[in-house]
Amino acid sequence: MDRRNSPAGGFAGRPLRLLAIAWASVFFAALSHAGTVYKWVDERGKVHYGDRPPATAAPSEVEIEDRQAPAPEDSDRREKTRRLLDAIESEREQEKEAEARERARAAQRKRNCAIAKRRVEILERANTVSVTDYDGERKYLDEAGRAKALAQARKLVREWC
Repeated sequence: MDRRNSPAGGFAGRPLRLLAIAWASVFFAALSHAGTVYKWVDERGKVHYGDRPPATAAPSEVEIEDRQAPAPEDSDRREKTRRLLDAIESEREQEKEAEARERARAAQRKRNCAIAKRRVEILERANTVSVTDYDGERKYLDEAGRAKALAQARKLVREWC
């Protein structure tokens, strides 16, 4: 049967091949620390790897390089650590400043809410209401002016509270 026409669409053997490759990778990673690795070809022409030479075939040793990353120098490590700690400290300071600003905004909002509620209470209960204009003169509100001021005060309560 042609693989292209198979139900698996040509992928029938690939999962096993991928599994074998993954297993071999793990095997070689483990062997890189274990000692000598041998390579040989069996009578069918298949290549094998192992940590013990076979009795039936002539093996050859596989040289595996140990590629470890060079250790960073202490001064580089200290410099990176210092930069990281500076960044963390800077971030903490910014968070503290943001929290302080938020607390100040909340306190101002609370004061504005109390003022707006008090204004609504005065406008609803007082017999006569007066306001001081920009020139410092006191003017008494009529019913229309009082209703307008009360609507404005209620709007401020909704905004601040």
